[in-house]
Amino acid sequence: MKNAPEDEMDAMRRKQILLAILTSFLAMAASWLGTESPEDWIRRGNAAYAQGRYHAAIQCYSRASTFSDPGLVAFNLAAASYQVRDHESAVANYRRCLEDASGLRRLYAEYGLANSLAHMGERRSGSTAVRLLAEAIDHYEACIVFGLQLRPVHKDEVTQVTAWARHNLAQVMRLLEQKQKEAATGVSAPPGGSGKGPERPSQEDELPGKRPGNQAEPADNRPEPEAG
Repeated sequence: MKNAPEDEMDAMRRKQILLAILTSFLAMAASWLGTESPEDWIRRGNAAYAQGRYHAAIQCYSRASTFSDPGLVAFNLAAASYQVRDHESAVANYRRCLEDASGLRRLYAEYGLANSLAHMGERRSGSTAVRLLAEAIDHYEACIVFGLQLRPVHKDEVTQVTAWARHNLAQVMRLLEQKQKEAATGVSAPPGGSGKGPERPSQEDELPGKRPGNQAEPADNRPEPEAG
């Protein structure tokens, strides 16, 4: 016959097991009922992004539309859209982010918007290409100029991002010159010509980004986690 302390220990174990089952059930119920909070969707999106599941990340970020920081949601949607080469959506979301962005978020958004516009301009011809590339140049320059303001506080990050912005700026200026010539003559450059869109330079290290939540945004557009 078990003594009283053993009975109490058995009862405690049963309670712990029941509590674990209940917690798991409530988590599944929340998923079934769609009761996840915007913060949950941001975290799910960041996890999907880190795994390279960019379409899933976009779906998650899209379900965080009521999050208290809409600029963060817009930035993350832009970053994921860029990765799936949906540069139009990336541009729209970077523009939305820049409506109230400040600090490092603004620096990265200017850079990401410039990259997205440059890729769009690379694929187009005539006056549309010229307009898109000229706007990309404006945003690379805005990134560089704004970086000067942030440099005293975020020296390492600003140095890296603005170095990449200058690298891509030089490439896009050459591409713009080519597109202007094509627009004037009506003759497009053959495939494999000298025009080349933006790319990240060959540095091996990824840039740590603004990190509410301790994750990074790289210079090639990683999402920004929610504060917490």
